[in-house]
Amino acid sequence: MKKNTFPNFKKFEPEDFKKYQSLLYSLRQHADYTINNLLVWDEGSKGIEFSWVKGNILFKITDSIYHGKSKKPHYMLVGKKSADATLSKIFNSGVVDKLVMVPDYFVKGIKSKKFNVSEDKLNNDYILDVHSLLTRRGKRYANFRHRINYFTKKYGDSIETKDLDLLKTADVKLIVNSIHGWTIRSYSSKGNDPDKHDGQAIDKLLKIQNILLVKHKCIGVFINGKLEGISIYQIPHAKDKIAIGNHIKYNADFNRIFDFLVYITANKLYEQGVTKLNAMQDMGVEGIKNHKADFSAVEYYKKYTISPW
Repeated sequence: MKKNTFPNFKKFEPEDFKKYQSLLYSLRQHADYTINNLLVWDEGSKGIEFSWVKGNILFKITDSIYHGKSKKPHYMLVGKKSADATLSKIFNSGVVDKLVMVPDYFVKGIKSKKFNVSEDKLNNDYILDVHSLLTRRGKRYANFRHRINYFTKKYGDSIETKDLDLLKTADVKLIVNSIHGWTIRSYSSKGNDPDKHDGQAIDKLLKIQNILLVKHKCIGVFINGKLEGISIYQIPHAKDKIAIGNHIKYNADFNRIFDFLVYITANKLYEQGVTKLNAMQDMGVEGIKNHKADFSAVEYYKKYTISPW
């Protein structure tokens, strides 16, 4: 009897990036599935494993910043081909009993009633309209408009924005040294990032720039000549004309600087012909959720958990 070899997982290496990137190019740009974010958040000490299945890609994650180390891996699926056949093959393998963070474009193709599909609201991506962030018109953007006006009025001519090159040692050192000296506050009593996941992710992001097909970009906000905030983002240059906002870090001694960083990022994207900004998910964190609500998402890129009935 022929031994069942599916899924035949192998480590996700730089030589695999180009083929995977070509798959992503035709899809809506969910933040979690970019090579950049996979390597930053999910690679861990054991690496990422993958297996192709009917034109889609199945990822096996065993050690990541956000999910942590686990004896039982979690599995993600990216693609939109042959949904029912793909799920049947995966679950019939006896290896996978649940898929997490499955994108909305794949779920739309499911016709069979054999699968239990539930929305993962904590991991839905907020999609923002770049032009609306710039104009800030109407009641929807009242809070955001007020915060930008407050910041620019208070700090005025002392504000300077500069592009920082994450491939240049001097710029990277400036970012790292500045972050260590910043005052960090939380929007909630429990803290937005008690385990300092974001700091770990930025450290990883800075280390992998040279192997990425899509490099990260960074804008710095200087006040009186000193770096006080950064916005790191990527533009996949896919059919989906969108940028993905990866990290915003800042010195909380400067009130409303977070909003100003969002605003100048939108301005930079508008100059490059990008119409949408993926502000990623809120992960159910109260402070992040409340603040992102002020940006008035025009759409959500949704994710789902799937298991067999």
